[in-house]
Amino acid sequence: MQLSILVVLYNSSCQQSETLQSILQADLTQIDLKLIIWNNGPHLLDNTQLANYLTQASDKGIAVNTYQDIRNLSLSKIYNFILQQQDADFFIPLDQDTQLTKDFFNTIAQHRDLDLILPIVYAEGQDNLVKFPFNTKTKQPILEQQQVDARTITSVTSAMAISKRLVDLFKQHKLTVFDESFAFYGVDTAFFYNIHQIAKQHTLSCGCFGRIEHSLSTYVQENKQASYRRSIEFLYYAILYRLNYKNKSRFSMLFFLLPRLLKGRIKDLTSLKNVLYCITYKKHPRASLTIDLNQ
Repeated sequence: MQLSILVVLYNSSCQQSETLQSILQADLTQIDLKLIIWNNGPHLLDNTQLANYLTQASDKGIAVNTYQDIRNLSLSKIYNFILQQQDADFFIPLDQDTQLTKDFFNTIAQHRDLDLILPIVYAEGQDNLVKFPFNTKTKQPILEQQQVDARTITSVTSAMAISKRLVDLFKQHKLTVFDESFAFYGVDTAFFYNIHQIAKQHTLSCGCFGRIEHSLSTYVQENKQASYRRSIEFLYYAILYRLNYKNKSRFSMLFFLLPRLLKGRIKDLTSLKNVLYCITYKKHPRASLTIDLNQ
C-alpha cells in the first residue's frame, strides 16, 4: 500500500520536528511510504542536517522529496500542489509537531477501504483530552475508534488520510480539495464543509482510527506578538468564511469589522490592509502567491 506523506516545516529543522522524528520510528511493514518535506521558511534548511535526515530515512526504506520556498506560503496551495503530483492510495498532510504512534501508518492500511480516515487527536501531553474529531450534530468529540457519518464530522487536517477516490469525487464536483481562499486558519473548516456537501450526494465511508498527539495552537502559551498575529489570522478566516460559505455581503463585513477597529484589535496598518484585501477579493492575501520551485 502506498502512502504519500507531506510534512510542512516552519522555523524548524528536520531534527526538531516531532513529526519527522516519529516517522523514523514508525512500523512500515505494510507500507510503501513516499515522504515530502516542505520547508516553508523563514530560512533554508541546513544542508548537513537535511542530509543526515535523508540518510536516516533512506535506511528505513523511505523515499523523500524536499521542497523549499521560504515565503511562508498558504497551506492550501501547498497541499493542492503536492496532491497533484501524487498517485498514492492515500495522501496525508502533517504539520511539524505531531507525535505519531508506531502503528499509525499500519492502522491506515488496515482501513484502506475507507474514503477518509481521521485519527483521534489528543492535546499534546494530555492523554485524557481528546479535541478532534468532533461530531457537529452532538457537539461532542469522538472518543472511541469507529466508523462515523461523513455528513456530521469535522477535524483538523493534520494526519487525516484522504483516499484517491475521495480526491476524484472533489474533481467531479469541480472543487479543489483544499480551498485556496484560505491560507492557514479555515483550510480544515472549508475542507469538511465540502465533505458534508459531497456526502449528501455520494456514500462516503469515513472512520476515526489511530491516534496522535498534536500541539494545538489554542493551548500553547506564546508571547503577545505571536498571540496578536494569531488573532489577526483568525480574523481573516472569520471574514473569508462568512463571505465564501455564509453568503455574507462585503458591505456587511465592514460592519463586522467596525467594532474590532473601535476596540483596537487591529493594531497596525499592514493588518488593516490585509483585512480589506480579504473583504475585497474574498481570499487571503497569501492566496496571490504562486508556488515557485526556484525559491
